[in-house]
Amino acid sequence: MKYIMIIPVVTCFAIVIVLFMESHHQLAFSKSATSYEIKAAFLIKFTDYVHWPEDSFEKTPDHFVLGILGRNVFHHLLDPFIGKTIQGRTFSVRHFKGFREISSVSNVQMLYVSRSEIPHFKTIFDRLNTRGMLTISDTPEFIQHGGTIVFVKKGSHIGFEINRASEKRAGLKICSDLLQLATRVHNK
Repeated sequence: MKYIMIIPVVTCFAIVIVLFMESHHQLAFSKSATSYEIKAAFLIKFTDYVHWPEDSFEKTPDHFVLGILGRNVFHHLLDPFIGKTIQGRTFSVRHFKGFREISSVSNVQMLYVSRSEIPHFKTIFDRLNTRGMLTISDTPEFIQHGGTIVFVKKGSHIGFEINRASEKRAGLKICSDLLQLATRVHNK
């Protein structure tokens, strides 16, 4: 019987945190989890390490909403969490088809911006009020446009970078444990 001797650290970490999450955060992975399965696990787990200001829940006090702007790359990966409790609130997902719907993006605590929206990053961040919103993507230029967390892939490793200036503008508080796990922390 052969044993897997080397597993990329970040991938291993993502699988371990998912497997040991509370019962309502369980998600099964095969040995070859796709990058979006790992990113979906990170999205859910980020909620344990970020503090949102209370005013971000003003209009929807009983709900924790993850918005997806652009192509829905997660398909049904987040479905097991819908209706579950995250941060003491009912978790839901809203899909916004593209940057033309940016004016509809409100009352979300997390916003994942898909690669399909790369040409519109400037417009998105010019129009979007990110107060109380954790913005996340997987495109390198996302941080430079004002995003808070960007997933990065180096070889077979999936990690993330954090933009502290964006965190501050949004009024969020990212725990030091998450900052230590980041592959890079941008302070400007």
